Amino acid sequence: MCQPGPDAGQVMYRGRGWFVAPHPYPAPGILRHVIVAPEQHAPDLLDLPPWVLVSVWDVLRWYRGAHKLSHYGLIGRGGNPDATGAVLDHAHLEVIVGAVDQPGRDAVGATLSRPGAVAL
Repeated sequence: MCQPGPDAGQVMYRGRGWFVAPHPYPAPGILRHVIVAPEQHAPDLLDLPPWVLVSVWDVLRWYRGAHKLSHYGLIGRGGNPDATGAVLDHAHLEVIVGAVDQPGRDAVGATLSRPGAVAL
């Protein structure tokens, strides 16, 4: 990774070219929020080599099975973090699992930009 990544003890899984780690700022009201990031630096997911792009599906399949997920949201982030709401200046995916069984739960959304971000 191009910047300090998670400590080795935080990495939950390493797949072919990818790692899974807890999100440093998990969204409130959810069960799980993790980052799935490529080991190789790329500002945009589409800049990764084809073999890396294909292998992410095996990593996601592992996560779904390891946590017996029946539902999840998948967000891709790439480019200027201020414009995408990302916490990393590194292309990555986020897996978010909502707490659908909790009474009175709030809807879970994703931040897609920050104040002062470039408008499209």
